[in-house]
Amino acid sequence: MSRGLQAIREGQMLGKIVRSTSPRLHTELPDSEITVLAVTTDPEYPVWPCFHDGETWRTCDASTLQGNVRGWMHLEEAAQVLMWNDQAH
Repeated sequence: MSRGLQAIREGQMLGKIVRSTSPRLHTELPDSEITVLAVTTDPEYPVWPCFHDGETWRTCDASTLQGNVRGWMHLEEAAQVLMWNDQAH
């Protein structure tokens, strides 16, 4: 499997995990100097590491994030969810 395809599949799995834990999602804007994991309405790429610059959501390369952000998690929180999910299965 190519790295690109593997990354997409992992992103889709992460999206399912984060959406299944939606009560943990924050809806207020994060501080602009931190990168978070955002859950978006984009069905092709539901989860993105990004930041909010005070006006808009941006991906780590500073391009505008596509889709609306439904909520976000600190990267540490997302890692805990992934570890919990891995241990549960």
